[in-house]
Amino acid sequence: MFELENLGAIDFEIARTPRTSIACYTVHEAPYPGYTGPVDVDDFYDRNPDLHP
Repeated sequence: MFELENLGAIDFEIARTPRTSIACYTVHEAPYPGYTGPVDVDDFYDRNPDLHP
């Protein structure tokens, strides 16, 4: 998760209440500007055919 947060793919915060803590994740659907990596699973496997199950 830290890697995704460092890439800007997700935001993470802890919401605290008097009795509990809740992990809140915001997932960004579009990659950051200038991203050149795969954008979906098919694209990933097209780029890495040896990893296809």
